Amino acid sequence: MSEEVRVLRGTSQKMNVDADGMTFEVRPLNAGEWSEVEAESLKGLTMKGKPGKKPEDLDIDIGETILGDWRSMFILVSYGAGMSVDEVKELPPKTVKALAKEIKALTGVDESVSPSFR
Repeated sequence: MSEEVRVLRGTSQKMNVDADGMTFEVRPLNAGEWSEVEAESLKGLTMKGKPGKKPEDLDIDIGETILGDWRSMFILVSYGAGMSVDEVKELPPKTVKALAKEIKALTGVDESVSPSFR
């Protein structure tokens, strides 16, 4: 893949991140990858209503929501660190959280504008 294509895909900027005594090379996510992360993080939430109207009902499955949060971190770190989701799952939780935080910052996503129902 040419450098020009990598820049367009948002994957050219890389940096080393130290987390839990280990060093990982990470990169920012592109828009398609980030949309998958966001979609996974919203699993467990169901809104009922009509377009253009205030939601009438919000159902929250706490267990599914917590699992969705973790699955979204696994996907985020998998894309950003070039690891499989199974490899990410083997890391300590604190390492996954630290890497996810760094990859989000490198990606430039502002979570304050992401939909949040929590």
